[in-house]
Amino acid sequence: MCRDFPIGEGRTFLNQAPFSFDLSVMDLYPALQSGGTLYCLVKDLVNKPKDMFVALGQSDVEVWTSTPSFVQMC
Repeated sequence: MCRDFPIGEGRTFLNQAPFSFDLSVMDLYPALQSGGTLYCLVKDLVNKPKDMFVALGQSDVEVWTSTPSFVQMC
């Protein structure tokens, strides 16, 4: 994945998908392989958009992979 999508080292990745959902692989493994940071949004935060936006603003997330419905919500 990192070979196909070169993103550099030490980046901060957003993870908003549960680890049981296959989309989480797109954040988890590239973060581990590149020495990056995985910023995980807990479900309670996702259910409170105002608090979620504050957290995202403070997170320094650089790589965002999500479903289209999550992007629409944001």
